[in-house]
Amino acid sequence: MAYYIRTIINLCHGKFFVPKIPLLSKYTWKSRVTIFDVDKTFNVNDIGYLQIAEQARWSWSCNVGLLKILSEKKINPVVSLLSCRIREPLRIFQAFTVTSEIVHVDERGFYVFHKITSKDKVTATLLLKLQLVAKNGIASPVKLMEEENKMEKLPFLEVGTQGGDALRVFYALESYLLDKPIFF
Repeated sequence: MAYYIRTIINLCHGKFFVPKIPLLSKYTWKSRVTIFDVDKTFNVNDIGYLQIAEQARWSWSCNVGLLKILSEKKINPVVSLLSCRIREPLRIFQAFTVTSEIVHVDERGFYVFHKITSKDKVTATLLLKLQLVAKNGIASPVKLMEEENKMEKLPFLEVGTQGGDALRVFYALESYLLDKPIFF
């Protein structure tokens, strides 16, 4: 129940209480670790970081208008691949900031990078693939951006850069998990 209440609060936060930003800009979401985020050691456990990133994503998608566009087109955003690196535990009642940014867009999905920081230290980083699922299959983020006239310069990670190499490993992981070749 607490998860749903928090989601509604974050949707309202993104819609009404922070300045609107363009879809492809960095988005910052601030919060505090609650009793619902921790395990018996009073630290955020592994799944808690995923939930924190998801709450930030709800606020972001509402702020930039993506949630409205997707709901009008009856498209569901689904996290289809995720990598998380936890560097330092967050403790109960500790304040933190999540910075979210779309770092790559292609026909298969939006690739979103989340950085969770607290007291100027990076506590966790997440890279995920956000696939758009429609009634008739997977929807193309590139086509969606074209239809909505949101074709700013789409972020694209180049091979040979640190981000591009990370995405190549991400594709290799997806290829392995699906047992079929996927190329960057």
